[in-house]
Amino acid sequence: MRGCGEKAIEQLASAGYHTVEDVVKEQDIMKLADSTGLGIKKARQIKHSASLYLEEEAKLRKELDAERAAQAALAPSSPQPEGGASA
Repeated sequence: MRGCGEKAIEQLASAGYHTVEDVVKEQDIMKLADSTGLGIKKARQIKHSASLYLEEEAKLRKELDAERAAQAALAPSSPQPEGGASA
């Protein structure tokens, strides 16, 4: 995440924000700033970066899923054996 260095990650984790989703779910910027000791400006920056990160990840996942579906549609299906097996 942009703007989030090792120290900020440690501060977030010690305050209970272990994932990007945890940061994005926090509605109270003051709580995020105070509980981590990051300050209001840094907390806003990190929350914004976390939101952008999740949006981009969702977009990439959607594109990948569409690409996989297109490839699956183009792949030849395996022929089914007819009748019985001869041995």
